[in-house]
This record gives sequence, structure tokens and C-alpha cells, in this order.
Amino acid sequence: MKTVEVKVWLLRNGFRQAQIATDLGVSKPLVWMTIHGMAKNRRVLEWLEAHGCPDEYLTSPDKNQD
Repeated sequence: MKTVEVKVWLLRNGFRQAQIATDLGVSKPLVWMTIHGMAKNRRVLEWLEAHGCPDEYLTSPDKNQD
């Protein structure tokens, strides 16, 4: 996950991490950990994708790719 890009995208689109937590019924720390790459919560990632966050921000480049 590209943390900085996701955080900038959230700000530019008027979203807050607390809003994601409320919408999904999950904890704020879980949203934070997912955005910072410490967790990989499917629901948080799906929320970001559904609200228009670019896919390239949500995936990390595979180190095994050529």
C-alpha cells in the first residue's frame, strides 16, 4: 500500500479514516493499520476501492515481477 498517496487521496476527496471505521463498523486503529500496511483488512481495502481510490495506491509492487 502506498500510504502517502492514500492519505492524500483521502484528504482531497473529503474522507477521514474515522469515517471509514464508522461506515464499516471497525476500529479506527484497524483502518490506520491497513492504510499503513501493518494489516490487510479486506473490508477497508474494498471501501477504498469502492469510493474511487486508485488501484495502484492499494497494491504493493511484487518484488518477484520482472
